[in-house]
Amino acid sequence: GTETMVAKSEEEKARQAADYLIRLRKKRAYTILSASDVVPEDGLGYRVFLEEAQRIEKEYVSLFAGKKSSNTYSCSFIYMPNEQSVKNEVLFRFSDSEGILPKTDLSGRPVYLAIEKEQNAVSAFDKLKQPANAEGAVSGLFYRMPAGVSINITDGLKSVYTGRTQLAQMGVIVPFPYNTKLCKNAIKFNTTSGNIAQIEQIK
Repeated sequence: GTETMVAKSEEEKARQAADYLIRLRKKRAYTILSASDVVPEDGLGYRVFLEEAQRIEKEYVSLFAGKKSSNTYSCSFIYMPNEQSVKNEVLFRFSDSEGILPKTDLSGRPVYLAIEKEQNAVSAFDKLKQPANAEGAVSGLFYRMPAGVSINITDGLKSVYTGRTQLAQMGVIVPFPYNTKLCKNAIKFNTTSGNIAQIEQIK
């Protein structure tokens, strides 16, 4: 004989799935409640049946209720600031359907980065730039003192991240203490902030 493919409407498919789901539930209930069914002594086959019935039922229920799944992704962004505060810099773009996109992909909405020097750091750096500190410049040994900054990442009006850190790029170049000499001292820097961690005299 020959087989004929018959196209079914969405309504027919839904009715057929619902009928199967009802029969599956009846069979499971009958198996659990019926005293006439013989349960294997080890219970393994019975447990396998129940697990498989639950799996099939879950798949069929999802046809009506829908499925929801989620994944977690970790992304890194490299941003190199300069001495100026940053406002409305596009860090990346985001699409509700595609997720994180490069900032050049205009199909996603922009997520903005703002970096602002903290006011107390600005005031302190202004003093360091005054002529009164010029005498320290004769040492010939300088480093960039990092600035305390506040960081804000926003998706539209929603704040995604707010925090503070230290950035060397936004700091000011200052001389080392006048008695610091490379040949007599070991200078250790904080690898995260760029600040001086320790000046140790070499014996």
